[in-house]
Formats: sequence, C-alpha cells, structure tokens
Amino acid sequence: MKFNAPLFLAALSVSAAIAAPISGTFQMNGIVTATPTTFTWEGVGGSPADVFALSLGTGNFATEDGTDTIHNLNNATEPVNVQFAPQDFIDFTVAPGLPMLLVNFIPMGNGGSAGCAAPPAGTTPPQTCTPVIPGGSPVTFQNNSVNGTVTGSSATWTLSGVTSDGLSVWNGIFTSQFVGQSFQDVLTTFATVGSVTASYSANVTVAVVPEPTTLVIAGVGIFLTILRYRRRTALR
Repeated sequence: MKFNAPLFLAALSVSAAIAAPISGTFQMNGIVTATPTTFTWEGVGGSPADVFALSLGTGNFATEDGTDTIHNLNNATEPVNVQFAPQDFIDFTVAPGLPMLLVNFIPMGNGGSAGCAAPPAGTTPPQTCTPVIPGGSPVTFQNNSVNGTVTGSSATWTLSGVTSDGLSVWNGIFTSQFVGQSFQDVLTTFATVGSVTASYSANVTVAVVPEPTTLVIAGVGIFLTILRYRRRTALR
C-alpha cells in the first residue's frame, strides 16, 4: 500500500484539533479587601461578592465581557512563593463552556522591606515596600510623587496558574491605586483596622501550552515535508 503523506498529516491534524486549548487576553475590574493573609473580591461598586467585571477580551474571551466569578484567596491554601495544588480562581459565567482558571503560584512582592519603615518621600527611584509578614507578602507598594511630593501610592501583585483542562497557562498582574495616601498611610490602616479595601484592575494573559502530542505532530510534519522535497528534487 502506497504511503499517502498528505492524508497522514490531515488525520494527525484532526486528532490534534479534538483538544481545543484556549488563549487570549482580558482586563478585570472590581473591589478587593486585603488583609495580610487574604484577598476577598467584590464587584464594581462593592457588590455582589465573588464577582468581577471582564472587559476588552481577545481570543477566546472576546465574547466574555460582563460579570464573571472570582474566588477568594487565603495563604493557608494558596501560600506565597510556593507552587501549590491548583485552586479554582476564575469561572467564566457570561458564556459558559470555557475551562476555569486555576491559580497555583503567587510570587512574593519585590519591594523590599527597607522602605516600609521610612517616612514618606518623593524620591527617584520611588520608595517601595513589601510588608514583612509570616509566610511573606505578594504585594509590592510604591509611592507616587510630583515634584518631590508624595501624591499617592499603588500596590501590585501577580497571580499565575493553569486552566482546568491543563492545556493553557495564565498570568495576571493586579494593581490598586491609593490617591492621596502614601503606602505608609495604607500600612497604618492595615495595622489599625486589619484590612484595606480598594478598587483594582488587572491584565490577564492566557497562552497555550504545547502538548507532547502536538510537538510530535509538528515534528512528523516537518520531517515528511523535507522527505517529500528531497524525493521531488531527486526525480528532477
């Protein structure tokens, strides 16, 4: 039986298409209440709980604009700077069918601890701080200034993980702004109230993880293409 390379490649392509990993980007907005060890999420305006607003979706998220579900984080189950068992984080409820985003890593903040105890100052480079807490903090604070005067501060943190089907990975960079408050003011609120509530925004990127099967198919395709080219060249 004559070997039919195009037919073989077509069959492999069909089998590869059975699994459909997702990819794309989207923006998130909502309210977060942070304690030294937890993140609790609410929708824009403060209610309802456990939701966020998704916008500007691309790729598989182009039709997801609206209110989707987000799950709270606690360093008892999602420790900082340690890869942990994937936990459900985002469910796409606007257009069900997409796999969930599971979180499995929260890196420690990179602001250092030296600036946390310093008085507010509009320096260049700007003052930064990652609070010293048991288990480590994922937050990097930074003071913002104009002409040497502190006008506010920001907090950033990063989350990453995998999709529930295991075919894609994701990364999200979260930011909160504190207008008129230095991060020293924010840390004072932390110490006296025990939590800080602020609006946040985030940019999330989801990318496909090449499966071993996909890599094998790609390799076979390249090999057969080269083989066919060599045979045609030899017959000329």
